Amino acid sequence: MLNHFYQKLTLKKFKVYSTVFCLLGDFSILGYIYNKFADIELYKYYMNMALIWRTGTSISEYEDTTVREVFELWMNWLFGSILLIICAHLLIYIFYLKDKKTCRAYVHILGIMGALASVTIWVNELGTNIYHSWFLLQTILYLFVFMGFFTYRWYGEISSQCIPESFKKSEE
Repeated sequence: MLNHFYQKLTLKKFKVYSTVFCLLGDFSILGYIYNKFADIELYKYYMNMALIWRTGTSISEYEDTTVREVFELWMNWLFGSILLIICAHLLIYIFYLKDKKTCRAYVHILGIMGALASVTIWVNELGTNIYHSWFLLQTILYLFVFMGFFTYRWYGEISSQCIPESFKKSEE
């Protein structure tokens, strides 16, 4: 059934769909990570554990303003890192749409890794709120991308010999 669906898509449409699905996954997973780490109480808990382990002191020995300033520094670093990841992925997707071999491989691997990350988040957050059920759909979208690469076999540069007859007819 899935092969029949892929055969109705042209290669160009598949590349656009896979790019959009991966972008949705990027924003979903990175948004989830940002929201998880934006909890100051969770930050204080882990910081306290790290301080006790490393120095033998407790977070309560530090002023609240100092802890908040370090937390804000952490959040700025996290936001910058997420922004850097988004920019890098946008460049990769642009080159993927221009059919660069390395970027095709990256998107293919991203399909399975994104599916694994999405299903892990979904299982981990199961029953907490309705927002997290989105990750089940995102898992399916990532699997669509991953499985599509087996239908559209790319070896080297795409040439007319690599494109099945069913795609040639629909592109004309």
